[in-house]
Amino acid sequence: MKKFLLLKCSLLATALLATNVYAVLIEGSFQGTVRTFNNGIEDIGITGYWDSVAEGSRVSGSFWYDSDKAPGNTLDFSTSALYQSYTDEWAGSSFTIDGKTYYISNLPLLDRYNIKSEGVWLHNFEPAVDSSTKEMFNFFDNISTGSSDAGYRAIGLTVEINSWEKPLLSGLGIVQEFDWYDLGDSTSYAQAYISIGEIAKEGVKDSNAWVDINEFHLRIKSTTTVPEPTSIFLWCLAAFALLAKCNRSW
Repeated sequence: MKKFLLLKCSLLATALLATNVYAVLIEGSFQGTVRTFNNGIEDIGITGYWDSVAEGSRVSGSFWYDSDKAPGNTLDFSTSALYQSYTDEWAGSSFTIDGKTYYISNLPLLDRYNIKSEGVWLHNFEPAVDSSTKEMFNFFDNISTGSSDAGYRAIGLTVEINSWEKPLLSGLGIVQEFDWYDLGDSTSYAQAYISIGEIAKEGVKDSNAWVDINEFHLRIKSTTTVPEPTSIFLWCLAAFALLAKCNRSW
């Protein structure tokens, strides 16, 4: 009976531990204006996605990533870190241009051929390592699919923040929080590149734009409870059920 009570208490403690595992979600957002754009190429019959995009048009975008699901740093440098994968499982993004919002990770695949790439790239050059004090945060997210039969479709967003004189990053860790505003300071700038294109039986479409970012925000959105129990909890649950069955037979 004492063994049964002890196992029961251990199971309860393990269950509480398993249901209170947290995942850190990071959210980013930006506002900006179109610097240059390409909206189709009329001379060779390529049409665009956008109708009224012009230089100075407003653009907004947002993204998120789960720092606990992110892959490890793949660079062996003390001043740079790259967290990259060829999936769409730990990050996502969208942008709004010409009054239309494009959700990058939701783009349907056209065929079995697909390349998915997403990541966060950080640079933090300290004076002791380099004469520059440049810091850079770069987020990228895109999906490409295609084959000779089904066609080709691509959509992507890259957001880049650079700063030379002002602190920007907290080291090279993927968990970051900061705000950036364009105050006309030549030692700091931010930009984004967005693209969408398709080659299909119906024709060819292609649009892309460079965006001058006016403000950028990166925040820890929340720490959410992971709903799935750990493997240890499952083992304890099985042991508890077996012991309960034996206890009834006694």
